[in-house]
Amino acid sequence: MPQFALRQSGIRPPLLRLPDEILDEIASELNLHEDLINFALASHACASIVIPRHTQYRIIRVRNAGFQLWAHLARRADIARNIREVHMCERHNYTAPDHMPTTLIDPRLDMSQASEADRVRNICEALRHMNDLRVFTWCWNTTGPQQRSKPTALPAHEDAILDIVRQKPTLKHLGLSGRFANHVQSSSIDPNSISYPVSLLSLFCCGDKADNARSFGMYPT
Repeated sequence: MPQFALRQSGIRPPLLRLPDEILDEIASELNLHEDLINFALASHACASIVIPRHTQYRIIRVRNAGFQLWAHLARRADIARNIREVHMCERHNYTAPDHMPTTLIDPRLDMSQASEADRVRNICEALRHMNDLRVFTWCWNTTGPQQRSKPTALPAHEDAILDIVRQKPTLKHLGLSGRFANHVQSSSIDPNSISYPVSLLSLFCCGDKADNARSFGMYPT
């Protein structure tokens, strides 16, 4: 029996007679991996929607530049919108394992000649697609001789990324750890740090100001 006719028949439960677009929207409302798997087990149709579009696109943790990953997410708004958490950190940070999608990435996407500006542009575009982003953390504590001391090559790149993150109405937690905001005006000139992208957020700030190492955390009120 054709798929459409099967859905309109009384053989399947009402939920499974819904169009794929509606089932995809239902899956988008599920945050926990366990709930996604349970939904996928309902039928082959549900499994084809949930895996990997949702199971692999909820949490991103990347330790390296991630040129191909960010280029992929920048080009696929349909799946980037499913991401809830983004964690970026320096290459030598092994406090947690990498968590990146391994499927749906176009193998023809060659970013071998991409520049840092290209990477930042793709990060910004990918973040724009993440309409339900809840958590964003960025750790850049230098640990190796080949590691640059700042999270981005140019201060404007750091500001561009954080400016998009701060505008997310769904954001519940923002964490920065390391040598951020090195380029901001001194407290005598800008006592409220209003020139920094996260200045409009309610922040808990700690760290060695003399070293310009700051940690920020935003928590739900």
